[in-house]
Amino acid sequence: MSEKFTTKITNDGVNLINQALTAQKQVKFSKAVASQTAFSTDQLTTISDSQYANASKNQDGAITNIEIKPDNTVVFEILFDGQKINYDYTLNTIFVLSNENKVFAAIKANQPQYM
Repeated sequence: MSEKFTTKITNDGVNLINQALTAQKQVKFSKAVASQTAFSTDQLTTISDSQYANASKNQDGAITNIEIKPDNTVVFEILFDGQKINYDYTLNTIFVLSNENKVFAAIKANQPQYM
């Protein structure tokens, strides 16, 4: 059985982590954005501001229960509550936004989900 999602930290996300490690900035997650725009696994780390700006934004979600594990892995839950959706869509990508609404990570649905 294959995994339903693939998650990659973007180049902007790596830059934010590096800034946090040198105490220049704290990484804060602002929201998740569901999109029907599809990206390949290889594209996930290089998603730019313009690609995000041009992607569909079908639904906003909250990032909750953020926890840093002993191995420095960050885990969290994303909640899409079904509000403010005007039409059905196929979920292909979830953008995890952080400081200044930069795309920190991108989550690719390996099996697109009907929403």
